[in-house]
Amino acid sequence: MNIVVGEEEDVTDDLRPIYEMDELDKLIRCVKDMTTLSGLTDNDWTWKCDMDIREFFHEPSIPVLCIYHMNGSLTTEFSFPMAPVHELTYFVRQPNEILHPENFRERILFGSMNDKVEGHILGVIQNVFAPIFFAIETWPDSILRYFAPDLYYRIPVKDTQLICITN
Repeated sequence: MNIVVGEEEDVTDDLRPIYEMDELDKLIRCVKDMTTLSGLTDNDWTWKCDMDIREFFHEPSIPVLCIYHMNGSLTTEFSFPMAPVHELTYFVRQPNEILHPENFRERILFGSMNDKVEGHILGVIQNVFAPIFFAIETWPDSILRYFAPDLYYRIPVKDTQLICITN
């Protein structure tokens, strides 16, 4: 029975990456640079934040790292928060994936969210779906007749002015 436990420990040790100090520092810097929270300053990063980021890289079995402000302090967790937060940045990787500075930005899924859901939805519609929709020039007449009267697309002209285009 002790032999099996030893073999399991060997397998676990094989999954742990070994980083040079400068590699780990580059990965930590990538996480900090990619974290976008309003009002975030270099002074917000605590010793615990740095240790959690290090653990995220040293333990490939941890799939998620979330960073957010809670009660005025920058917080890092290995899961999404259970309590509502104003905004957060998340990093998600494939199970047991080992990340390196040269592939981190390509391999990690990351993003930031805040409590303004409508703005996110409008942004996706304006920046993703609307350009695709308007690039198609071969819509059947039945579709154009159905949508044309109600179709509005906003194009930002200046910070404070929007133009509405209709067919």
